[in-house]
Amino acid sequence: MVTLRVAFPQNRKFIPFPIHPESIDGTFGSAVYLETALPKVAPIKNQIPFKTGEEEIVGRKKRYFTLIELMVVIAILAVLAGLILGASRRASAMARRSACIGNLSQIALALELYAQNNRYRLPECRGSLDEHAGPSIRETLSAQLGGAKSKVFECPADPERQTRDGGSYDWNTRANGRKLDERALLVMDFEMPVMADYDNFHDDKALPTGKNWLYLPRSVQKELKH
Repeated sequence: MVTLRVAFPQNRKFIPFPIHPESIDGTFGSAVYLETALPKVAPIKNQIPFKTGEEEIVGRKKRYFTLIELMVVIAILAVLAGLILGASRRASAMARRSACIGNLSQIALALELYAQNNRYRLPECRGSLDEHAGPSIRETLSAQLGGAKSKVFECPADPERQTRDGGSYDWNTRANGRKLDERALLVMDFEMPVMADYDNFHDDKALPTGKNWLYLPRSVQKELKH
């Protein structure tokens, strides 16, 4: 093994300096060490020591949310929650109104069946316009709708649907005893609805009222015909 020594005034160190063995003494496996003086290296300023594994990085400053940033995040979350809640409420209201329209359609079919069995005349029942005109429409159509306690007369948007005598729907007493056209089942000389929601159960700002209106033959409208 050959060692080359180079003298420097300070900081002498032996540094392994591998070279091809044959270039020195022809012996394989030998190594050459160069004794050299290395200048002192100044430490790097602001050096951040790192740790490995699960240890945290030393020297990294933790950043916290400011009050303004937190307020902005809270405001965004509140807006998103409001949008989601509003959409959910609208969807629920639409579902309740659709169920109400389905109820009135079944009542219209029951009225047509009743008229066909009664010389094509509508029943005479009481309503808000005349509370002494006869039995309630719910009682009159009980045979066609499965009993006096049928849920068909209960609108899901009506909070008093189970306590009101006639259910959620009001019979138009002006239609009492009127004759239907035998083919079209249209109320003759009568363009008014025969039934409607008892109150504005369906709050819709786009329409003048929140009621559903039942016309014969079997037609449910969200507003009065003019």
